[in-house]
Amino acid sequence: PELHQPAGALFVTKTACDAFYRTRLEEVLREHHITQFVICGCATDYCVDTTIKNGASRGYAITVAEDAHTTANRPAAQAVTLIAHYNEVWRTLTVPGNPLQVKSTETILNGWSAN
Repeated sequence: PELHQPAGALFVTKTACDAFYRTRLEEVLREHHITQFVICGCATDYCVDTTIKNGASRGYAITVAEDAHTTANRPAAQAVTLIAHYNEVWRTLTVPGNPLQVKSTETILNGWSAN
């Protein structure tokens, strides 16, 4: 099925694991005064991880939807193990003054509806 994109949705086309690499992502975020975002996606161990770490290093406040990223089984580890591992890596990642938040999608959505 097609991904529903509401009117006015922002999107960036990428060709590498890092969504900031040679894309307009940072430009779009700045144009819209976005300093924080929630991330989900595929592949946990490549694209999602690289984008999270680069974004956090650039000062963006990032919330990871812990149950909304995925990957494939790899020769050294099953997908479920990789997902759990990366959730823990991000939960404990040291970015001075800019800790990552790792939350369930339900918790994230409930926080939005409470505001």
